Amino acid sequence: MGRWRGRALVGIAGLHTAFTATIAAGVGYTPELMEVAGGSAPLTRMLPGMGSVQPPDMPALAMFWSMAFGVATGLLGLLIDQLEREGVTVSGVVAGGLLLLGAVGAVLVPVGGFWLVLPVAGSLLWSATRAR
Repeated sequence: MGRWRGRALVGIAGLHTAFTATIAAGVGYTPELMEVAGGSAPLTRMLPGMGSVQPPDMPALAMFWSMAFGVATGLLGLLIDQLEREGVTVSGVVAGGLLLLGAVGAVLVPVGGFWLVLPVAGSLLWSATRAR
């Protein structure tokens, strides 16, 4: 079937992280959006301890976790690529979990990139069920 799935996840993760970093840097912010974001670009407020500030800096935390999620997705993609290179089938539990995450994310954030994960996860789950 080829090794496109891990590489696709790495690509999706790269796009996700770059997009999040661009938004966190304030690119395209209007003065009104900047006010909603807390007065400055969230990326400028990502400091150690930002989550311990009371009240928490939610825009900065959201951007941090969004970028962290992108990095984690990229690492998962690298792992899947390595497993497929070695001829190992990805576990159905992992594939199903990724499919569930993508589906729930796509429903909750329909304008997000979760839709991009669905074909990858579906293909991984299909391979896992055929390998049994």
